[in-house]
Amino acid sequence: MTRDNRLVQNDIPEQDMTQRLKHEGPGSIANLRSDISFESVWEGELKQMRQVKASGMGSRFRKGFAIAAVLLLAAAAIFGIQLLNSSKPVPAVSDVSGIEFRELRDIYAPNANRNVEDEQIEQLSTPLNIVLKDQDVTLTLVKGYYDGGRAMIDYVVDDQSGGADLNADNASFNYTLKPSAVGEEWNQNPTRSKTFLGSHRFAGTLTYILNSYNGPTDLTLNLKVSRLATKNGNWEAKIPLSSAKTDKLTSTFYPGTSFTYKGNEFTLTEFSAGPTFNLIRMTQKAPGEISAQGIMYYDDIDTYFHEQWMTGDGSEEGSMKWVQALDPFTTINSKPSSLGLRIFESQIMDDTNTGTDTQPFEGKIPITLTGFDGETMTLTDVDFQKDRTIVQLKYSDPNVQTWFPYFNSSKIKGGYPAYYNPQRISKDELLYEAIFPPMDPDELTEFAATTSKKTKFKSFEIPLDWDKAVPGRPNANPAAPE
Repeated sequence: MTRDNRLVQNDIPEQDMTQRLKHEGPGSIANLRSDISFESVWEGELKQMRQVKASGMGSRFRKGFAIAAVLLLAAAAIFGIQLLNSSKPVPAVSDVSGIEFRELRDIYAPNANRNVEDEQIEQLSTPLNIVLKDQDVTLTLVKGYYDGGRAMIDYVVDDQSGGADLNADNASFNYTLKPSAVGEEWNQNPTRSKTFLGSHRFAGTLTYILNSYNGPTDLTLNLKVSRLATKNGNWEAKIPLSSAKTDKLTSTFYPGTSFTYKGNEFTLTEFSAGPTFNLIRMTQKAPGEISAQGIMYYDDIDTYFHEQWMTGDGSEEGSMKWVQALDPFTTINSKPSSLGLRIFESQIMDDTNTGTDTQPFEGKIPITLTGFDGETMTLTDVDFQKDRTIVQLKYSDPNVQTWFPYFNSSKIKGGYPAYYNPQRISKDELLYEAIFPPMDPDELTEFAATTSKKTKFKSFEIPLDWDKAVPGRPNANPAAPE
């Protein structure tokens, strides 16, 4: 076995998938799970988890999501060892407008999780090239992304003041940022990432979210920075953003479909399919206290869509309004004929319905991991490349999409998780591709995955007639119904 080459497969025939198990439900831990935002892992810390806003909710409901939050942190801890090695060579980039921040994250935090929509965000971003200088410290706002719900600004800081070397303790970025039109739906808790590019330079992304995802097409953000690097000063800018690029690639449906589960009535009022997200708007009503139930979303070929974030408004007694952002549709099935909803009762996750399966990694494949009910994840191919490792996985059951694959190493504490959720690459079978950091096969000891037990659920199907979909987002399109 040599580095940077594919492993030689054993002469063990793969079992053909004889039928698609459409009614197999994934474990509820994945519904509670939310992907770590790329801006937080880029900074190397597991601080930015999904925010759930639920004003006026009952204590039982709050308790359910408190348990979920604990589980999220526990799951993240398995994969949370982040590497931020400052000794790695800095790319020779003289023009900061040419920096691709998703690539920088691969270089400086090679073990960090990634979101699948990162490449699309890079393509849909708009150059800003706003340069602000004070106290011999320069702040360059490189490019901006905005899709009506999420605003992201990539920046670079250069400290030419001749002061001490910058580090995590002294490299300040104290700022306020307010949109041109502030409403109750604007999230007042933005996030900022920071990646050091040298002793006097760092870069990152400012991220803000409109909880309703109904922001105006054109948005201006007013940035004021009072301390940057090691200096007090004044760096101010008006940042123009537009959602026009993503709106052109977005289609919106208004199903108005209602269904009942255990006394709770759900109505899917709106569904938007965009290039970097699928957006769900739903109401939940109950004669008494709203109960905590989980919903997982699939397309018409059983592809599961991981949740990016969600918010809830429970200001009315016995009623909740949900907004959920999911991963976008896959390229192999970009316009599915329907959206599947699988609703189940949320439950406390413990050792009885979550687990781990590991198999030795000895340079031969396939390697098969087995779950609670006999479902399997099979490692069918590994391609060790210089800057990444490409892995192919075959699942025997849709529930396996909720598992977390990773490799254990003899030298890297915590092992190697995938950059982001494995992506489906075949329309005819449950075949997936996962991108891992660059790995030395001689140091790998095990292939492993966290597993989750199936749970009982009730399925509902929402037809999607793409010919009747309304182009764009509701707020960006006057044709959208009131």
